[in-house]
Amino acid sequence: MNESTTGPDRRALSMLRRVLLSDAGFSGLSGVALVFGCVPIDRLLGLGAPLAVAAVGIGLLPYSWSLLREARRPAPRPGEVVLSALLDLGWVAASLVILAVLADRLTAFGTFAFAIVGIVVLGFAGFKALGLARLATVATVPAKS
Repeated sequence: MNESTTGPDRRALSMLRRVLLSDAGFSGLSGVALVFGCVPIDRLLGLGAPLAVAAVGIGLLPYSWSLLREARRPAPRPGEVVLSALLDLGWVAASLVILAVLADRLTAFGTFAFAIVGIVVLGFAGFKALGLARLATVATVPAKS
């Protein structure tokens, strides 16, 4: 039986694009909220560092833009998707450190917020990995004789 190489599976590409777009939207909206609402958000979290909150928001904006740009490509570049998933895992690790180190400073809402956002971001990393795995498994299919 002959095998032929096909282009990326449309469903796998669609799933990966949806994940990238969802992460871009979540990151972009979070970035804007953190920049323009840094003082009240800082009070809600209990950090005592509104400039750090704003700085995180500023950092999320180019990250969001890069995700949007990658999602709009004909086929997202695997290296860029892996990099964004690794950055997601870095976010999760930083959230765990904040929860451990600042446990006595965070408000109940702050603890909840860091935990929930960490879980959401971990989900983005997992779905990016799943999308890449699906693309890799549909690279070749049997050709019809």
